[in-house]
Amino acid sequence: MAKFIPRLQKKYHEEVVPALREKHGIKNIMAVPRLKKITINMGIGEGTQNKKLPETLATDLGVIAGQKPVITRAKRAAATWKLRENDAIGAMVTLRGRNMWLFLEKLISVAVPRIRDFSGLKPDSFDGHGNYSMGIQEQTLFPDIEIDKIAQVQGMDICFTISGGNDEWSRSLLLGLGMPLKKVEDKKGKKKAA
Repeated sequence: MAKFIPRLQKKYHEEVVPALREKHGIKNIMAVPRLKKITINMGIGEGTQNKKLPETLATDLGVIAGQKPVITRAKRAAATWKLRENDAIGAMVTLRGRNMWLFLEKLISVAVPRIRDFSGLKPDSFDGHGNYSMGIQEQTLFPDIEIDKIAQVQGMDICFTISGGNDEWSRSLLLGLGMPLKKVEDKKGKKKAA
C-alpha cells in the first residue's frame, strides 16, 4: 500500500521549491524556506469561571487540528482577572509533518474562504524572522465543528514557523502554497504582488 502524501506537501516539493530557488536565486537546496510547524493557540478568557469550558474548547481545537491539544495553565495568580495559580487559561496544539500539511490545506481551502467580508489576509504579520501569525475570530469556520454543539464561540491564533529567517522568502513560500495574502503597497502607494 502506497503511503498517502498530502496535496500541499507534494506541491511544495514539486512546484514551490523550484519556483523559490529561481525567484530568489537560492543555490543551496537546504537554504530554501520550509514550513517547520504550525502552532494553534486558543485563549479561553472567562474559562476560569466556567470549569467545563476549557475542556469543551480543547475538544473543539482537537477536532480542528486532528491532534490532541494541551490545556495551558496560569503560572501565577492575578487578582485583577480573578485568576488563581494553575487555572486553565487556554489550549494549544503544535502540528508537524503530515498533520501540519493536512491542517494547512483545510485552513486555506475551507476555513479562510468562509470568513465574512474576506479580502485577503494581512501581509504585514511577519515577525522579521520569517514567521507568520494570523488570527481567526471563531472556530465555526471549520466544517468539523458542529454549530449546534459549541459551548462558546472562540477565536484562535495560528502561527507558522518557517525556516530561512527572511520575511520576503516566507511570503513567497506562503503565496506559493496558496495562502491568500493581500497585496503589499510599496512606498509610492502602488499595489504590487505580495
